[in-house]
Amino acid sequence: MTTAPPIGNRYEVLETLGEGAMGLVWRVRDSVANQEVALKIISQRYGASSPGEAPSAKSVLQFQQEFRLMTQLRHPNCCAVYEYGLVADGSPFFTMEVVEGRGLDQLKPVDGPTFVHVLSQVLLALGYIHQLGFVHCDLKSANVRVKPDGTVKLMDYGLMEYARRPSGFINGTIAYISPEVIRRGAIDQRTDLYSLGVLAYEMLTGRVPFDSTDARVVLAAHINEAPVPPTQLVQDIDPLHEHIVLKLLAKSPLDRYQSAYEALEALGVAVPAGIGGNLLTSPLMGRERELEVLTASLAQLKRGQGGQALLLSGPSGIGKSRLLEEFRFTVQLANTLNVVGQSFEQGNSPYGPFVAVLKALMPAVKQHIPDDLALYAPVLAQLLP
Repeated sequence: MTTAPPIGNRYEVLETLGEGAMGLVWRVRDSVANQEVALKIISQRYGASSPGEAPSAKSVLQFQQEFRLMTQLRHPNCCAVYEYGLVADGSPFFTMEVVEGRGLDQLKPVDGPTFVHVLSQVLLALGYIHQLGFVHCDLKSANVRVKPDGTVKLMDYGLMEYARRPSGFINGTIAYISPEVIRRGAIDQRTDLYSLGVLAYEMLTGRVPFDSTDARVVLAAHINEAPVPPTQLVQDIDPLHEHIVLKLLAKSPLDRYQSAYEALEALGVAVPAGIGGNLLTSPLMGRERELEVLTASLAQLKRGQGGQALLLSGPSGIGKSRLLEEFRFTVQLANTLNVVGQSFEQGNSPYGPFVAVLKALMPAVKQHIPDDLALYAPVLAQLLP
């Protein structure tokens, strides 16, 4: 049984959800937000060189990179991320949405309609990620979950990186890895499409195209061997589906579909109108100067030179909330306590933003200044019953 991490008074560990490329994942209850979330923390076997040691600087940096990249993903088929912080022993964690349902690895093989349903949603997620300039790099059936309502979520962004960067190491899961990654070549969106071809093959047949206990055999097969056509393994597979899978599995990136949306069209699914920009969010643009001012103020605070009050004002819709959200992620990665209280023109309860701030501060107060908490408990209990 996995021991719950020392995460203070805010997160109550409910159960273990699994282990990804970099870390362990627990289902926890967030007492501040009053909701269940997933909490990911660097696993002992990945982050430390030996038992009992703190995570290495490299693993922490990569973990922070995963969180930072996830903050840019706002898509119905991607997993949402919430908070970043440190547990008592200094190991970093971040929280994200809990995705109910089952992994695709538990559902394979699937019938034709399910194949189209799942593959089209994964393609939408990949198309969005690729538009932002990223490559997922760890696409596999275990990283795709199907929710009870049929929504498909792409999970685990621990190996995600920017496209067209030469890959110095073979990262990913051997059974799903593309020939260009094995050759240490440059990676781009077509790299993910090859891995998607393996996943799609698995959906149709229940097995990956190249399987062996010897990793060298699998790597060589990705480069040199043609996969057995799915129709030779399973009857009643739609020829169009087989054609799509085999094209995704082409050895040369030039012979594959050149984008997720091209594959989506081949599948017979209409590409959403207005595709080409971010869904549900927009990149931070034109606010570099304001972000520099906020970041400089944070640096001053970290140097012990005192804080300051800053007022951000302007007409509705010019990006104030987006700027503050971007700065909040920067504050979290700097391991600086931050709380949020929001006041709206209508619908507020009296002193509602202050109550929200006090509630968010409680875990830190309990840990660092319990005597002061005891002193003011009679007053606070009226606000935070």
